[in-house]
Amino acid sequence: MITKSKQLLLIAVVTLVVISPLVVSAQTGRDTRFPNPLQGLSDITTLLINIIKWLFGAAIVLAMAAIVYAAIRLIVGFGTETEAQQAKNIIKWAILGLIVVFIAFVIVDTLQDVLKAG
Repeated sequence: MITKSKQLLLIAVVTLVVISPLVVSAQTGRDTRFPNPLQGLSDITTLLINIIKWLFGAAIVLAMAAIVYAAIRLIVGFGTETEAQQAKNIIKWAILGLIVVFIAFVIVDTLQDVLKAG
């Protein structure tokens, strides 16, 4: 069971991790808007490729967020063995998910090149 102080520490760390890139981007004056995936859309194939690439990016972000969450949980829940084991399992499955996403991206990219060449 996570104590109240550990919950507050976890919330503070997650908030800091989420907010700090926004603050840094605001200070540099860089444009942080997302590109329009429909820009330059000429046919349905281009739309599907853009959607698939966006989904791959979202899957990578989610897997990295799961790894960060599990690492924080591993650090905060160091007192119990079950918490540590659960955090290790989250990290293991997130890394496996990243590998599957990478393999799927290679397959889709290869098929895209083959279909454009043919």
